[in-house]
Amino acid sequence: MNSNFRYSKERDYNHVIQFLETLPAGAKVIDIGGGYNPWCKKYATHYVDFQDIEGAFTFKGNVNMHYVWEEIVRYLDGDKFDYAICTHMLEDVANPEMTLRYLPQIAKAGFISMPSKYTELTPNLHNIRGSIHHRWIYNKEKSMWWDDKDERYKEVDTLVGYPKVVWLQGNEGGISDKIGFPTWDKLMESDLHEISFTWENQILWKFMNNDFMGPDDDSVKTYYQELIDDDSQKQTYQGQGTRKYYAG
Repeated sequence: MNSNFRYSKERDYNHVIQFLETLPAGAKVIDIGGGYNPWCKKYATHYVDFQDIEGAFTFKGNVNMHYVWEEIVRYLDGDKFDYAICTHMLEDVANPEMTLRYLPQIAKAGFISMPSKYTELTPNLHNIRGSIHHRWIYNKEKSMWWDDKDERYKEVDTLVGYPKVVWLQGNEGGISDKIGFPTWDKLMESDLHEISFTWENQILWKFMNNDFMGPDDDSVKTYYQELIDDDSQKQTYQGQGTRKYYAG
């Protein structure tokens, strides 16, 4: 299940590196989409990417397509990787569900990170909210899931994906000003740039309104308003004395 959700500065992965250092010799670690920034290359034995990664076995292809994942499943032949890394990738791809479904099939556990909702809704230096190539905004919320081990339902932090629609960039009604930082520089000074979590055996995730953008405009606006109104992290950081850079 999911655990250890945290907000942090961008690519603050020292705790992950410390964990990777504890893996036994011969451990198999796969990095999904890490070719652009192979920060864990010292530990990754395999990659999934569009390009070959020097010094590591690479499954080349598009993670939105079944054939890439089926190649990995055949390669493993019933085995699994000891750990899977997936950082700054799920916000980019057209079909993140593919990766989220296959990861527990090919690995025992893993680490996932992406830009936070604060990052995706703060105007950058080009006055674009977040990054222009990002397709998704992610948040966490409490949801009830059945635990096979304990044979009962548990309330667990769940990853939730929201399509990054053009309406948010236009900022109709000022909705994104209620959550984004006033400037990109202020965001970078904060500890809310990135959201990450670890998982073991399964990943708990869902998409906004079961991935249905409807049934009407007002309903869709309400879903995004709920994303904005989830202010738990702002309250947490303000409670710790962090400087109040939040708009609204």
